[in-house]
Amino acid sequence: MITQSLIGLLRGQPIVSDPVRGPEQAALMNKLNGAVYLDRAPQGQGNPFIVVRQMSGDHARAINGGRMGQEQGTAQLDVYAASPAEAAQLASDVGAFLDCFQGHAGPGGNQWVQGIFQLDTDNNLLPPVHADEWGNPDVSLVFQVFQNE
Repeated sequence: MITQSLIGLLRGQPIVSDPVRGPEQAALMNKLNGAVYLDRAPQGQGNPFIVVRQMSGDHARAINGGRMGQEQGTAQLDVYAASPAEAAQLASDVGAFLDCFQGHAGPGGNQWVQGIFQLDTDNNLLPPVHADEWGNPDVSLVFQVFQNE
């Protein structure tokens, strides 16, 4: 599941050893302190935090071979922080870390991610849908993920 790979990377599972991405991951882990959630954050979650949602997903298929063992999908990451400036900076840091990532991801590093590519960024200036999110400025990032099953 692509969301597990994204959440794992942002929580430091596994730690990335790349000389560029490793320090980026460490800085994000320090800022987020594990506050990366699937579909929704716990009520009353303090800032900053990220909510990861899968928007679409399917397996690559060949006409004569069926499923090819590759999962692909699109995920939205909603980045919440105490101020619009902090949300924008954290979203920028997340984008820099994840965009064009290739390597092991997910709990235990059991997924091989062939590529993560940032497709879109949106500053959400409208009031949020859920009452417990009120006052938490956020920025949404959209990523396309390709990984082996």
